[in-house]
Amino acid sequence: MEDVRNRLRRHPVAADGLAAAVVFALGLLSVRTAYDVTVATPHRFRFAAGVACMAVLCLPLSVRRRLPPVTLACVTASVVGGTVFGVSDEGIVATVAFIAIYSVGAYCRPRVANWARGVCIGVLFGDLLWVLLFRQLDLGHSKASVVGSGLLSVGSNLFFFVAAWAIGDVARTARERAAQLAERNAEVQAAHEVIAQQAVLDERVRIAREVHDVVAHHVSVMGVQAGAARRVMARSPEQAAEVLSGIEASSRQAVVELQRLLGFLRSDGAVPEAGVAPPQPGLWALDAMVAQLHEAGLGVTVERRGDERPLPASVDLSAYRVVQEGLTNALKHGGAGTRATVRLTYAPDGLRLEIVDDGRGRSNGRGERPIADPPAAPGHGLVGMRERVALHGGRFTAARGRGSGFEVTADFPLGPGSQ
Repeated sequence: MEDVRNRLRRHPVAADGLAAAVVFALGLLSVRTAYDVTVATPHRFRFAAGVACMAVLCLPLSVRRRLPPVTLACVTASVVGGTVFGVSDEGIVATVAFIAIYSVGAYCRPRVANWARGVCIGVLFGDLLWVLLFRQLDLGHSKASVVGSGLLSVGSNLFFFVAAWAIGDVARTARERAAQLAERNAEVQAAHEVIAQQAVLDERVRIAREVHDVVAHHVSVMGVQAGAARRVMARSPEQAAEVLSGIEASSRQAVVELQRLLGFLRSDGAVPEAGVAPPQPGLWALDAMVAQLHEAGLGVTVERRGDERPLPASVDLSAYRVVQEGLTNALKHGGAGTRATVRLTYAPDGLRLEIVDDGRGRSNGRGERPIADPPAAPGHGLVGMRERVALHGGRFTAARGRGSGFEVTADFPLGPGSQ
């Protein structure tokens, strides 16, 4: 049943056509019944007129969304024709007229809708009064009950017309508001996409500057080593050769870092600031960062697995930033009292980082009432971590953990003996 409803919603014209066919079939049944049970001798012309009026009444419902004024005009013409030939069916006429008046209000501009409804309702009301005054009532001889019945009919039809008019206006207003909300949602979504793209670009600029600092540090060390080699070349060739080997290793590492950076940034790269900055932090500074977070109320446990070894400078920096951002998010969203675990797993071919928190700082209760978790806000922390891991061709995942906690995992691939 739900599948049928969804299909009808996706194809409103087909739904209207089906409804028009059903109502027309009921109308034909009504006309045939009236033809068979008429007291007077049945007349084929009257039957044909009834069928024609019923067709003009019901079939235009199939275009009530596309051409609502045409539908209402056909309904009005059918009602007048049925009155002339005496073949109208009040139940079906009332239902179709209500739908037609409603459709004009719901799917037409206000000015067009008001004119169309005003004219057609005037004609329908005039037809009703004509039937009452010239066919059903004789004001000079009719009983009070008959007159009261006629007045009740006028009142009920008046209420009927007003209700159809009002409901159509409400439906049109609701559709317009829904369209406006959809447009605003599209604009907000587009703005969020722009912000997300800008966040990626900003993070890449930041990464470029940091890698630039790392490469600049390598080059600075190479310059110092070259000067030392020049000074000891004459008196100590072996020591000079050792220094030159260090220069060779540093130059290769700098080239690797530059190639990785340029391949990552591609056409989205940015020119880093000039100047040589001191080396950026790495995992060697993790303990100092943990101590600062302890003071802020975040309990952090660091677990190291595998054989630790020196990492390439850019990997070391990116790993540090991922841990820093993960722990900062744990403190920000979990609050003071949250506990987090950082696992560093050194493998022959890579480094895995895992930052897991319990997210219970806000519910551990430092007062009588626990503090509710704040609503999720669009941030760029995950974007930055994902970009840093992607810089090295790694894999990054972030997801809700057990309870109210969060889990972040980053895999940095490393070649054998990477330094």
